[in-house]
Amino acid sequence: MIGKSLFLLLNLIFLFSSAIPSYAMSNSIGAGPITYKNSFPLYLFFFSFTPDRVQTLSRGTSGFRLDMAVQNFIVDEEYDRYKTVVDMGVIKTSLNLSYGVRDNIEVGMEIPFYILYKGFLDSFILDFEKSIGATTPISRKKNGVNNFTYLLTRGSDTMISINSPYGGVGDIALTAKVRHIYNSGMKYMPSISTRYAIKIPTGDDDRFLGSGKVDFGIGVILEKSFGISSNYINLNGIFIGKPDFLKGMEMDPIFSYTLATEFSLTEKFSLLLQLMGNTSPFPPTGITSLDDQVMDFLIGFNYLIGKGTLLQFGLTENILDDSSPDFSIHIGIGMIF
Repeated sequence: MIGKSLFLLLNLIFLFSSAIPSYAMSNSIGAGPITYKNSFPLYLFFFSFTPDRVQTLSRGTSGFRLDMAVQNFIVDEEYDRYKTVVDMGVIKTSLNLSYGVRDNIEVGMEIPFYILYKGFLDSFILDFEKSIGATTPISRKKNGVNNFTYLLTRGSDTMISINSPYGGVGDIALTAKVRHIYNSGMKYMPSISTRYAIKIPTGDDDRFLGSGKVDFGIGVILEKSFGISSNYINLNGIFIGKPDFLKGMEMDPIFSYTLATEFSLTEKFSLLLQLMGNTSPFPPTGITSLDDQVMDFLIGFNYLIGKGTLLQFGLTENILDDSSPDFSIHIGIGMIF
């Protein structure tokens, strides 16, 4: 199954690339969106695209990026047959490798590592959310602070039940990006890339670090600069395989987006405002953390160290729902060589 999927992906890539010219690389203002991902535990076993820019690595060039995010979650809901409790922190470390096959084709691999632990940030988050009027008092009052619970039940079926911290490697993803238009010179024409992904079930689905199934992703990236600002739009569709442990729950495709604006204040330093969201893959349950769409707001910066090393930092707060972190700190570093 995986071999056939890889063959299909490679055919799609070369079908697109054979129809377009190889555009020469040129200077661009921005360094790209913050490479943030939502690590809500009930989404960990599904693939999600990393926010990205249009530019691809030039032929023969390699890229390395290490991302780490510390995120905190508190959910305690029950409706009809369903009950969900997610009270924990998640540390996600992601190793990303990429390579320029041609000047307009880039392939890559993402290897995620997860640590699910007691949420030691609970007290800090309570104070922070009170200061901006966005508290979650009921859930925190019921569950206290610095505890660990991971539970999902449907009627008499217990699909997930873990009460102690743990961690491990998640599902590895193979990716490809094809650049179609880059700095075309037309006033309102954005640069455009498409991207593709296959998630391989390498994570332990018995510990809910993977789905045990293959996911497929396809997306489009748009980018346009005006003055000191660079603007990015990512639109993605994820076609997921239903995990065996989610009994009686039919899964829907996930549609996700990233909208970001980057303000280049110097040649090395830029500020970013970023809005990210996705639809829910779960069937209607009456539980908001499963049913509702996700929307997160991020503020962060890019800092270029030397010529080929980029440092990223971002702070994220959820806007719509509990299926994204109450609070998240993201740090990333990338190198090109």
